Amino acid sequence: MRDDAFLALRDTAAIYSNIENVRRLYLQRGLKAEAAQVYPMAIRLALEKQQLDSARAMMQVFEQESGLFDEQGNIAPTREIYYYHKGMYFLGINRLDSAELWFRKLLRCEPALTDAYRGLLSLYRQKSDADSVFKYARLYEDALARYLKRTHIQSVDLAKGMYDYSLQQQSAQLQRQKAHLLQIAMLLFVMSTGMGIVFTYMRYRGKKKVEEIKQRTLLEKYVQAKKELHATRKEICLIKRTASCEQQVLLKDKNDKIETLKSLIKDLQKQINGEVPEAGGRIIDLIRQFHEMAHPQFTTNKKTGEQEVLRARAAKKSEWNELSKAIKMNHPYLYYYLSREHHLTSREYQVCILSYLNFEIVEMATILNTSKQIVTNTRASAARKLFGVEKASILTEKLKKLQ
Repeated sequence: MRDDAFLALRDTAAIYSNIENVRRLYLQRGLKAEAAQVYPMAIRLALEKQQLDSARAMMQVFEQESGLFDEQGNIAPTREIYYYHKGMYFLGINRLDSAELWFRKLLRCEPALTDAYRGLLSLYRQKSDADSVFKYARLYEDALARYLKRTHIQSVDLAKGMYDYSLQQQSAQLQRQKAHLLQIAMLLFVMSTGMGIVFTYMRYRGKKKVEEIKQRTLLEKYVQAKKELHATRKEICLIKRTASCEQQVLLKDKNDKIETLKSLIKDLQKQINGEVPEAGGRIIDLIRQFHEMAHPQFTTNKKTGEQEVLRARAAKKSEWNELSKAIKMNHPYLYYYLSREHHLTSREYQVCILSYLNFEIVEMATILNTSKQIVTNTRASAARKLFGVEKASILTEKLKKLQ
């Protein structure tokens, strides 16, 4: 009885027995290659029963002894269906990349397209790739229809294959719908989260912008009041020099205006930065800190008790930020004058602050990590931008008069 008859009866035991009998007869006659060539049917049945170890052993014999493979591992023409069996073996041991390689190799053989698509369909079902399952289910259907039309076979196995395909197609469609719904849910979640973040950020930016405008308005009022105060004092000095009886009333009005401006300035200072700290507050500590960093310092090692020398160093960015905040709080007009009304570079701004605080040239050079000549040149350029005179020696004096 032929293997096909046994296969139709699903009598796998008889098939195995028949294959082994044929193989034994070949070996008795010394036909080793022919004996190995009887294994493809047995390999297929072992794979269907998930007997992977048995399948692997027969595949090794078939590939090494059958003489059907060239040096690149390609099987002889008309026997390419073996690529499907090899792909199913790798699928069984969960080596999906290797399985895909063999199934795709089978795509090159036109008569075996049905098995190639069936293998890829099984692969992507195992990967849970809904889109690919849907794709190869359609390709498998088309290939199977062409095969039936070409061969006119109406066997029970092929009918069952079509039924299995229908189930696979329904499963693929269901998985595709689930994946689509999941994508929509994720998109809605991302959009709602993003809108919440944008809304929170816009509220924060809006509040920050309002606060910046408020601070700028207060500073502008403060600067204007200081300018009027200086101008009024100059007018008083001029009136006193040539005071007459008629000008006494004007002098009194000017003094009243000065008191009003002082009160306004004090109130603006409170609104800008709160109460202005007393002398000896944080700015004094920062000035002392900057002086110390400009000179070597002696300290005692807590572990050894020995005297150590800390080298002079440049100021860090965080230390500059602290000093700038302290200047803004204690000397708002100076801060505004340096940072708002003129286009000073970062170094020119720092040199102006250190000059106002009475630091020496050599100390500035250390704190700024530069040379004394560059500090002098920077002082001169700052004096030109602020007061119209490129003369470094007048910078400190002019800055002191701003307050």
